[in-house]
Amino acid sequence: MRLGAGIDLPALAMRMSSSLWDYNLTGGTLPPVLSVARAGSGTRINASGLIVTEASNAPRFDYNPTTLACRGLLLEPQATYYGPYSEDVGGTGWSLGSGMTLTPVTANSPLRLSDTVSSLGLGTQSFSSVQTSTIVPIGTAETQCWLIRNVDAAQTRIVYRDSTIPASVSVMITWSSATAGAAISSIAATATVSGITCTNYGSVDMGGGWYLVWASFTFPATTSANYLRLDPATSPTGKSVWVAAAWVTTAAASAPPSYTQTTSGSQTRDADVLTLSDTSRPVEITYTPLTGGAAQTVQVAAGSQPGAITGWVTRVRQL
Repeated sequence: MRLGAGIDLPALAMRMSSSLWDYNLTGGTLPPVLSVARAGSGTRINASGLIVTEASNAPRFDYNPTTLACRGLLLEPQATYYGPYSEDVGGTGWSLGSGMTLTPVTANSPLRLSDTVSSLGLGTQSFSSVQTSTIVPIGTAETQCWLIRNVDAAQTRIVYRDSTIPASVSVMITWSSATAGAAISSIAATATVSGITCTNYGSVDMGGGWYLVWASFTFPATTSANYLRLDPATSPTGKSVWVAAAWVTTAAASAPPSYTQTTSGSQTRDADVLTLSDTSRPVEITYTPLTGGAAQTVQVAAGSQPGAITGWVTRVRQL
């Protein structure tokens, strides 16, 4: 159809349609229509499968640690991290249970090549724990994260222990074999005790036999003596695991928060804020939630900015 002096409407519509932008973010490049604001630094997994730190306001293109495929632009809410010296588990700010041993070992870890990690083992007593020397600030929830690799243990467990009640709830990790670098075969939480509940837990294969194992706990507000705690091995004695890092946030989660290093005090990772520079038309944003599962889409009206999106953004397009 032609209108007026030779104007072809289908051709005009095609030209107008082709001017709408559409960007795939799984290539690891931030398109010119987007910017990310974050007041402080944050970490991501790079294309080599290592956890690396990005400066404030730098986009975090995150990669699957085993397939090394780009998952998209990582956006997270603010989180505060507790636990002393997250990369010196068993050292400064930590205490070892009866009969436990601590041996520094040089190994490739998800944090860096030729890393110094803690080899934690049982000497004379089963179920001894490594835990923070001081109480973790708490409200009514926390999420513990441990970056571990098996040496020769059959089982390892994450523990929420409240010494005031007293009571504990744990997540038991069963290894496929009691050998170095063994895979995790199962994870299970114990039942609720005295109002303490494990609400979510899981593991992420970080490659090279390393796993990020995490667990969220909720508990009564009256609890006051909680520590970041791990039983490297349950039985028999003389069994060990390697620990590259450990961290805890004071919020329940349905997915593990990205890593932030702590030293003598707490550290806060600020929220990622996504901004559109072109708001002349509606925009559709596709992202994968931090919990995984099917991709989600959200539409942003013309003249507006995205709300709080958390997950991996994979596509943005004008409508």
